[in-house]
Amino acid sequence: MKKYTFILILILINSVLSAQEEAKISLHSSGKIYLVVGVLITIFIGIVAFLIYLERKLNSLEEQINNDE
Repeated sequence: MKKYTFILILILINSVLSAQEEAKISLHSSGKIYLVVGVLITIFIGIVAFLIYLERKLNSLEEQINNDE
């Protein structure tokens, strides 16, 4: 049973990797890869900005707590 499970996992990994390669070639040839990269960069910048905002807000709350004590 373990042997069949292992073979099934290998087949699934192989099919996923080949599908990713086809998608990469398709996106690159149609020029949509730049759109995908742009969206990913925008999401990443948004996450970083949100984390900076949270850090500043937490620092101000910590200062308020320390001043109250």
